[in-house]
Order: sequence, then C-alpha cells, then structure tokens
Amino acid sequence: MTIEINLNYKQLLALVKQLPQVELAKFKEEISQVEVSK
Repeated sequence: MTIEINLNYKQLLALVKQLPQVELAKFKEEISQVEVSK
C-alpha cells in the first residue's frame, strides 16, 4: 500500500511541475486535506 502511494506521489509531483501556479495552489490544498484526513 505504502509503495503504491509513493509511486503515485512521484507521478503527481511530476505532473505538478507542469501545472501553472494557480493549479499548484489548489493541489497543495487538496494534499493537505488528504494528509489531515488520514
């Protein structure tokens, strides 16, 4: 499970680098919400 999450996280990071700053801000908000809800 953890390995899958790490792989997905790396893929997400690669995508985030291509996003404009506005999308990046939204993404960070979603990530922080996900981390809180664990």
